[in-house]
Amino acid sequence: MLDFLPKDALNPPFRGKVIYTEVIGFLDDYGFERVDKYIKKVREAHFKKIKIRNCYLCRYHAKGEYEDPIFCKTYRKQCDSNVASECDRYRAFGSMAECEEAERKNDEFDRKHSRITFDSF
Repeated sequence: MLDFLPKDALNPPFRGKVIYTEVIGFLDDYGFERVDKYIKKVREAHFKKIKIRNCYLCRYHAKGEYEDPIFCKTYRKQCDSNVASECDRYRAFGSMAECEEAERKNDEFDRKHSRITFDSF
């Protein structure tokens, strides 16, 4: 996912270097809505038979942190979602239902194992 000015949308700097692009909207304050939209678009493209590899499509992914949004269950490390493009353990989900079930399980795991921390001033 790349950010660029609207005036550059018609002639993006990466033209000819990627196999699929789609403008998904404007930047919000925190980026969370945009990331959710990006994940949805990656999955839609995959199930439309566009040949892409992305960790959000892999059965071994879990949620990471904002800077490195993926936690790879196989390699036990955090990374960005494009690591899948060169990963030998990449295994894509077979259906959107499998993607949604994995997200539900990841969210459930996060709720059970997350820690809440407070800063005091």
